[in-house]
Amino acid sequence: MWHELLEDTLPPDKRPLLQASWERAESPSERYMLFLEYSSYLRKQEVSEEEKEERRKQLEPLLKQYGLDKEESDESSWTWMIMLSLLALLAAVVYYAMFRAEEKEQLL
Repeated sequence: MWHELLEDTLPPDKRPLLQASWERAESPSERYMLFLEYSSYLRKQEVSEEEKEERRKQLEPLLKQYGLDKEESDESSWTWMIMLSLLALLAAVVYYAMFRAEEKEQLL
C-alpha cells in the first residue's frame, strides 16, 4: 500500500526521500503512522475553480436568507477597513501629541 501511495501521488524524483523515511522507521507501528500521515496529506484533493463556483452558488440562498450579498459585503469590508485605519491614525496623532506635551513639561 505504501508503494502504491507513492506511485499514485508523487512524481518519481520525490519518491526516494519518502521511501528513505519509510525504511528508517523502526517498528511496524511507526510505519503505519507514516502511512496514515502521508496518505491523508498526499491524497488531499485540490479544489478546482469550478468546484469553488459551485459552492458559492450553493451558499447564495443562505446568504440571501440572512440579507447578505457578496458585493455588499465586499463594499462593507472596505468601509470598515477605512474607518479602522482612520481611527488608528487618530489614536496615533493623539498619542504623539500627548507624548510631545509631556516632553515639553519635562524640559520646563
